[in-house]
Amino acid sequence: MYYLIPMDKIILRFISYNSKYLLGKYSSKKKKNFLNGKGDLDFYDKNRKLRKSFEILLKKKNYIIIKRYHKTGLRIDALDEKLNLYCLDFLNGIETNPFFFNLYKGKKIKKINSIKINIHLFDLLKIFINFVNHLIWRLESILNQKPTLIECFGVDGAGKTYLSNKIYSKFKGNISIYKLHLWKFKNKNINYPQLIPYKHDVYNLIFSLLKEIFILLNILILYLKINTKNFKKTIYIFDRSCWDVFIDPSRYRLNHNPYIIKLFLIFFLKNSYKFFLKRKYSIIKKRKNEINYKRYNLLNKNLRKFFSKYTYFSK
Repeated sequence: MYYLIPMDKIILRFISYNSKYLLGKYSSKKKKNFLNGKGDLDFYDKNRKLRKSFEILLKKKNYIIIKRYHKTGLRIDALDEKLNLYCLDFLNGIETNPFFFNLYKGKKIKKINSIKINIHLFDLLKIFINFVNHLIWRLESILNQKPTLIECFGVDGAGKTYLSNKIYSKFKGNISIYKLHLWKFKNKNINYPQLIPYKHDVYNLIFSLLKEIFILLNILILYLKINTKNFKKTIYIFDRSCWDVFIDPSRYRLNHNPYIIKLFLIFFLKNSYKFFLKRKYSIIKKRKNEINYKRYNLLNKNLRKFFSKYTYFSK
């Protein structure tokens, strides 16, 4: 079990050690905005050593790391336990046009617009090399770019929707982000009906198997949708994870354990960030009062069993 810990000091130390690679002036105002998640810092990282050391630094602390590849580098957004966002951009060159990398002859450490670069005949070879390197980089970025998946777990009334809304509001406007409930995208303009769980009996085996196939097809469609090129730079927050079908099959009127769905979810959600929200029965009873104490204990038992096999962030 892993716990997120404050990381502002760790990141500030990293910035201090590598300040010579910072592009532009690192003023107190810019530092304040950065710590408040309202701006990013640009680093010149031609050999890609800084980004690797930064990823290792955060990975050891089990932070949520969001990577977004673009035409001139890699942006890393890191999330701490207070949902503070820290954005660092590691650039392959200081020139804004990747075809003109390493053509700037000045000494200023800042982003250089291509208009300010005087191109000579001897630079044509460099431009050709930059063109080839850029093609390789774009191919690498397409292959390495993956969507960020965040899942919320807990019994009814634990606060899954509240946490997902909090994360969504934090990133909205900075990062492409969607909220999901199971395999369905949530639309803020639609008032969804409040369904009471366990109201109906489970299906017989035949209908239960058909229901599993139906759910599996929906999850497969979701997988294909979010893994297309246009959606890979996106965060997807599940206020109720698709794993809930396996953890609590009777909620979906299944009378068998959906192992086919399990096998696909192991593949689909293997790299997701999982939040397990634990709440006392007295609290969830006040909030929703949808499950009795017996069901509460059963769900918590299933959740503990599930998370004994997976790394997660406790909330």
